[in-house]
Amino acid sequence: MIAVSGTATPGNALGIFCSLPEDRLQFFKNFLTVGSAPTAIAAKDAPTIVAVIKSFKIPPAWLQKKFALFTAPASASPSAGGGSPAEVQMYLQAMQKQQQVIDHGATCVGAGIVGPSSWGQAAQCGYLSPAF
Repeated sequence: MIAVSGTATPGNALGIFCSLPEDRLQFFKNFLTVGSAPTAIAAKDAPTIVAVIKSFKIPPAWLQKKFALFTAPASASPSAGGGSPAEVQMYLQAMQKQQQVIDHGATCVGAGIVGPSSWGQAAQCGYLSPAF
């Protein structure tokens, strides 16, 4: 049982946490089931909460998704002489744009951890008002 604080009504909670071994892509799959009650009645309600948690059954479709690989399997290699030059160029531009988004996100995460390194970075990452 754990204490729940920071809420309007303090309470106690009871839960079950299950972590499955990592899959071949090194992703962990976890289940967490929690029941809670206000502190004043938690001891009296604990058997009911335990019964509800024990009665919980995970639907088979959820389990199927939970046990599936997190990422889709690799697709087959494209056939020789794939798309037209315009299609290849469109793909390369999309990859470049995606990399710019990733780089911007990483820069802003870094700025959030250690602080922005310039006024421009602070503005781009949303740490300054646009009216500034």
